[in-house]
Amino acid sequence: MLSKMAKDFMKIAAQDLRHAATIFPSSDWVSQSIMRHVPERKTKIVEFGAGNGSITKAILGHVDCLSEIYAIEINEEFAKQLSEISDARLRVLQGDVFLFADQIEEIVSGKCDTVISGIPFSFFRKDERDKLIELARHGLAKDGRFIAYQTTPMLMPHLRKHFSNCRVYFEPRNLPPFFIMVADNKVEE
Repeated sequence: MLSKMAKDFMKIAAQDLRHAATIFPSSDWVSQSIMRHVPERKTKIVEFGAGNGSITKAILGHVDCLSEIYAIEINEEFAKQLSEISDARLRVLQGDVFLFADQIEEIVSGKCDTVISGIPFSFFRKDERDKLIELARHGLAKDGRFIAYQTTPMLMPHLRKHFSNCRVYFEPRNLPPFFIMVADNKVEE
């Protein structure tokens, strides 16, 4: 039996598959796998492609009360659902991720600790993938982390260009199964 949240996601995603990339919301298993790599302490997190908030809610349940979460979503209906999440730590930004990624430091008033991305990188050209990853890396603190969950590990070569330590994990208990890629920012001397 599907929850109302899952049914709503499927309906909206089916109408905007170009931005959603899947008609199923991320599972609790994906959320748990991602949260293993997210600090709990006071942290600033930027989420690319927050959808209707399944990962966003997991982040809010994982981090402490002093954290700030910035959820970026291009789909107007999903952004509206995100705005209905009642939590003072959450700020919803509706629009194109490329515009916001270029302004991470202004948005979060400094560098962020983690960028979590569920946007469909496979829909972008190679140069767009590299550009978005570079923008995210630039907005991260020296010990920051980029986490992407995708249906393929095709993002790994792009991540290795920009990050010093990259790992990939597989989460088969999702529809579709996801690869969770974790990349640590280079610590500059």
